[in-house]
Amino acid sequence: MVRWSIAYRVAALASVLFASIVAAGCNLQGDYRFANEGVGTNLYSTDVRRQNQIQQMYYGYLCGQANLPLAGTSPEGLPICNFAAFSTLHWNALVQAGMNDIDTRCDAYLAWYDSRKRSQQPVISQINTTARLVNAILLAYAPTSAAIGVVAEAFGFAQATVINYHSRLLFEIDTSTLQALVLGNQRSFREGVAELKFQTKPAVEHALRSYLRICMPFSIETEVNNVLTVVKRSGDIPPPLINTDSVAAAVDATKPRSAEQRVTVVRVTPPPPIVETPEVKKIFAIGGYDENDLLTLQRALCVPNGELGTVGPRTMTAYAIFETYVAGQPSVRKDGMVSSRNEYARAIKHGNCDRGRFRNIFEAEQLASANEVAVLADEMKFLGIAGFVAPPAGASLDAMRANIAAANAHFQIGSPDGAAADEATPELFARMKLPIRER
Repeated sequence: MVRWSIAYRVAALASVLFASIVAAGCNLQGDYRFANEGVGTNLYSTDVRRQNQIQQMYYGYLCGQANLPLAGTSPEGLPICNFAAFSTLHWNALVQAGMNDIDTRCDAYLAWYDSRKRSQQPVISQINTTARLVNAILLAYAPTSAAIGVVAEAFGFAQATVINYHSRLLFEIDTSTLQALVLGNQRSFREGVAELKFQTKPAVEHALRSYLRICMPFSIETEVNNVLTVVKRSGDIPPPLINTDSVAAAVDATKPRSAEQRVTVVRVTPPPPIVETPEVKKIFAIGGYDENDLLTLQRALCVPNGELGTVGPRTMTAYAIFETYVAGQPSVRKDGMVSSRNEYARAIKHGNCDRGRFRNIFEAEQLASANEVAVLADEMKFLGIAGFVAPPAGASLDAMRANIAAANAHFQIGSPDGAAADEATPELFARMKLPIRER
């Protein structure tokens, strides 16, 4: 890596007077052209070729620093980026490397500016030869304006905007305030860029150029003026003038879109309105459910066919058993009503109940196998339930109905109307001290 020697830096400082004369002449010509032509109408400029050369060298420097794909070395000894091999990951890494480099140069520039503010003697210089240009690209840590000046030139800003600047407003602002403004805007910009995915060189160039502006003297002065104006008018602190809104737009504009996205028009038909009938409201304490949802719930709770579509005693008993079964789970309230969407989702979790085998959802989930039925029978026999008749080996739940009714009577479980008298319930399992498995 090329480094400035002490002798070279002394020689460079000794040439400041000559460089300032050259710069002054250039600035007078520029002033005349801008005053008479404004931006101008000629798209080609003699500076374009030099700017492209500087930009290519600067990008090569960043690719070398970030270990990105390279396509060789330039005549100046700097790497050349292999943009054709770049993926989104590489483009994003290039943006991060560029912002890191600009941060370092900006810190050096602010230190240089603070030193000149204290002495009130701004140094005017230009980067003229290729050798000095390469040195300035590589020398990102010295407290000088040359480091950030070359990046400014690479992105199309005149060198004079950095090194020939002697703003009365900037020199009246406290150094710590100036640094806080720049660093705060840099942090906000970085946070916005972190959410973007870059895919092209123009989008990367726009992002780095915008980030560089944050540390340019004219932008700093504009930002200060904007803050002072808005605060005086409304009392509110305005957002930074330089932000990632335009960068996001540039990134989005460079995203390739598929043919389907370009030509396909999808017509969306709104769903029919939900009709909440009186029957639905008997068991749903929350809105957004209709007759179809009621039927889905009843089928999951093993409600008999004769009561489907209407909310009668079997539906209410079945739901009470369900709430006792899942009591303690999140969003379940034991109130005999569907009180939350999570509660409804848990009730229909396993789909339709096999109503030929089971009388409620608890039986369907806890006594689905012959082995589970056999365990229930063994426990009843062990407890000495009055009226218990041992079922044959491998018996189904239907063969246990009389035994279940005897056990419920033994433990005095059941409602006065006799609902669920021969059904296995969470309360029966609790009294018999049988485990309830989570399903």
